[in-house]
Amino acid sequence: MPLFTQSPSVILRFAISCLSLLSLSAWAEPTSRIDRGLTQQFCRVVVQPSDPAHPTGDITDRRIFIEADNGELYRQDERSRFFGRVQLHHKEIYLEADQVDYLSERHELEASGNLYLFKPGFRATGEHLRMNTENEQAELNRAEYRFLRQNARGRADRLRIIDSNNSEYDNITYTTCEPGDDAWLLKAKQLQINEQTGLGKAYHATFRIQNLPVFYTPYLSFPIDDRRMSGFLSPTFGGSDETGSDLSIPYYFNLAANFDLILTPRYLEKRGLMLGSEFRYLTHDHRGRISGEYISDDQGRGEDEPVDRYAISYRNYWRINPRWSNTLHFDGISDKTYLADFNNSLFVRSTRYLERRADLNYRGTSGVFLARVQNFQTIDRTIASASTPYTRLPQLLWTTESRNLTLGLRYELEAEFTHFDHDKRVNGQRLALKPAISLPLRRSYGHLTPKLTLNYTDYRLTDQTTEQDDAPSLLLPTASLDSGLIFERDTGWFGNAATQTLEPRLFYLYTPFDDQGEKPNFDSSELGFSFANLFRENRFSGRDRIGDANQLTAALTSRVLSADNGRELLRGSIGQTFFFRDRKVQLRGDEDEEQSSSIAAELTTSLGAGWRGQMSLQWDPHAKDHEIERSQARLSYRGTNNRLLNLSYNYNRDTISSGLGAEDIDFSFHWPFHRHFSLLGRWNYSLFHEETIEQFAGLEYGGGCCWVLRALYREYLPDVTSETSSSFMIQIELRGLGAVGNPMQSFFEKSIYGYRK
Repeated sequence: MPLFTQSPSVILRFAISCLSLLSLSAWAEPTSRIDRGLTQQFCRVVVQPSDPAHPTGDITDRRIFIEADNGELYRQDERSRFFGRVQLHHKEIYLEADQVDYLSERHELEASGNLYLFKPGFRATGEHLRMNTENEQAELNRAEYRFLRQNARGRADRLRIIDSNNSEYDNITYTTCEPGDDAWLLKAKQLQINEQTGLGKAYHATFRIQNLPVFYTPYLSFPIDDRRMSGFLSPTFGGSDETGSDLSIPYYFNLAANFDLILTPRYLEKRGLMLGSEFRYLTHDHRGRISGEYISDDQGRGEDEPVDRYAISYRNYWRINPRWSNTLHFDGISDKTYLADFNNSLFVRSTRYLERRADLNYRGTSGVFLARVQNFQTIDRTIASASTPYTRLPQLLWTTESRNLTLGLRYELEAEFTHFDHDKRVNGQRLALKPAISLPLRRSYGHLTPKLTLNYTDYRLTDQTTEQDDAPSLLLPTASLDSGLIFERDTGWFGNAATQTLEPRLFYLYTPFDDQGEKPNFDSSELGFSFANLFRENRFSGRDRIGDANQLTAALTSRVLSADNGRELLRGSIGQTFFFRDRKVQLRGDEDEEQSSSIAAELTTSLGAGWRGQMSLQWDPHAKDHEIERSQARLSYRGTNNRLLNLSYNYNRDTISSGLGAEDIDFSFHWPFHRHFSLLGRWNYSLFHEETIEQFAGLEYGGGCCWVLRALYREYLPDVTSETSSSFMIQIELRGLGAVGNPMQSFFEKSIYGYRK
């Protein structure tokens, strides 16, 4: 029944229970009360519906609500005592205890016995509590606490809540491991938590792993949430044949909310001291980064390598207005062997050119405009200077969106003007226009699309030889007719209803011949042969070569689709082009006198239970032994718990004579085999060279959402003329404090097909 109290600001309500002492003792809970109703999903704490939400009152409401099994009121002392099952609600605070004494005049309460204290994002238990309900300051002895947002927990001899954002802890432990698992633990004389700044400060702290002390520090600050702050980041360590032992200790500068800086001193045993940096910025209209590395005296340099060596990378995007934008892209290194020597993360090791580019983009309702200046730094030592790409100063490109005209006609246009510059080759300007008109006729059972394209190029050349025209031009029409039908029938797929299609397709292409041998070649190359390229209008990329054609492509595709959801279960395609005359336009050598192209085939299938197969084949019926020109096959498995298996075979006859990786097999995997263990690895073997190109093996041991240990050993062949190099990486990730070691996630994603964190 309700009781009247002297203080109108306090409303006390309790019920006299008929339960026995046995029922009272059954209510008493151990200190694990702070973990009740909590589970972890993706290493984040989730409150389960089975745990009733704590009542959250109005923070402006100064009243206190109390329920208890028994209560005593002492009017003369303005003191109330509640015992039994006591529950107290005040603003956003919820309290459970065996006994609560409340002094209404001082706004103070004391609680003891099976204490449980709740605030939004915070839980604690303890032996004895003192609290001022006016300013919400509190002191809890022999406390066990848990931060829900940070997924952190620990114990303290004394816990003091100073205000809604600040708290202090004496003789504490702190960890983000799950209850019952203290794989890593921070012990300190004192801990200060400021939720407003997102910073934790520990004094006289000892870091322990499996209860063994690892290091001591008189002062340690660390983030308690995702907010950025200045300070040392986790060091990285590893080693390779090129660098020896490798240690980096980055320092992070949180300069402002929208830009920051990382300085990374890096010690390389065989090279010396290097300084790396990365500056990032973000404004309303700009975003970008500038990163680089510099070593003033490379102790392991070769004879042809400079003393001072560096790498720089710059990215910038500028949104001028909703239609106009600007992109800047600049990469550079001091010498061609820099990437192989330092094995850095700024660029990919297999890069042959580093690009420098500035773009101005416009996207309107009628088309897209691009203005570009571009050049390259060649870093492949096997490429002669005369074979390097042209510099574009500038390139202007306008592309119209495909537009509907009368009678169902569609019109599109590409217009380009480019000035090409090169130290060793012919320079000049090129104007290219490519208007096209088509009539797409589409029905549910097929399509028919006639199309007419006009190719026009005009040159103004310098440094041309005296025998050749310095202002050549080209005007060539291209006519094509694309047609296809779709037939369907009901079928079955391993006992399930399915639909099978049969889709024949014919593509006729005609382009008259024009001798283009005396015209320059700024950016054209022959496209690789594939099933998709059977239906292209030009067999060359770029705009300097227009391939002559009088040909018909015949192709057949069949699909098996699930009757339930339309998902593609199987797709097979085969096609070949038949030439009605010899093809005379070539980049090199004589005209092509073949009567038909190679045969291209593709097959993709879903095998069920996570298995998927893919295969492509290019077969030359004109070769002596009907040779296979290219082939690729891949078998992949995607299982539960991120289990991955990949096995692939690649063959390319065109690269046999060059001695490059013409035939290889590649096997990679990620396989969790225990609740905490995972194996990762890759083996890439060249059948042509009979040598391993790359192999690595990794082991990941994860202590749940507490910590992860990753170890990796790698051997790789930089190129076919080099000796095998080796490296190792170790990463210890202590979730909640940071990572120590070399980050491996991006490496695994690039090396293991389908791998995701």
